[in-house]
Amino acid sequence: MTESETLEQEAKAKTAAALPDAEENSAQKQDIEGATAMDDMGLSQSVDAENQYITFTINDEEYATPILTVQEIRGWMKTTPLPNTPVYVRGVTNLRGNIVPVFDLQARFQNVLTEVTDRHVVIMADIRGRTIGLLVDAISDILTIESDRIQPPPDASMTVETQYLDGLVTAGKRMVAIVNIAKLFDMKMIDELQQSPA
Repeated sequence: MTESETLEQEAKAKTAAALPDAEENSAQKQDIEGATAMDDMGLSQSVDAENQYITFTINDEEYATPILTVQEIRGWMKTTPLPNTPVYVRGVTNLRGNIVPVFDLQARFQNVLTEVTDRHVVIMADIRGRTIGLLVDAISDILTIESDRIQPPPDASMTVETQYLDGLVTAGKRMVAIVNIAKLFDMKMIDELQQSPA
């Protein structure tokens, strides 16, 4: 099997895993299926998984993260709140026997808690070998972004601090900010949260 074929299979597997379990809220499942179906996004036609990014929205802004870091996408699930944690820590949840901290990206960027509805989703992402959940408004697209298309972020006019961005890219008429998730959260805090009971 060639490297391109291997990357394509990995990308397909990650997008297939993005669909929630059958027993989850049916309306939420329809929303996520509509947002992440491979045929709708053209992912099945791409073999360059290293340049694939999944995009998501927070309020009216669109962000992206590499698809190879995404394990799955789920509807909002119950979390156990924890004391003495930053406002953006929604708590921890038990995912197939593993304790996963869930972070509210709107609160992380804007210090305002998300008012969660059935339409919100949680991106399960791998950060340096740890699984974390990222609460976002919705999944919007999957893009193939070549490195030469990525522009440096401006010094101002962004909701998120530029130190957490790897750059900006134009997708049609949209401006998408590429977020470096690993820079957003302290790894020591993630390790401590994963020792908490869910």
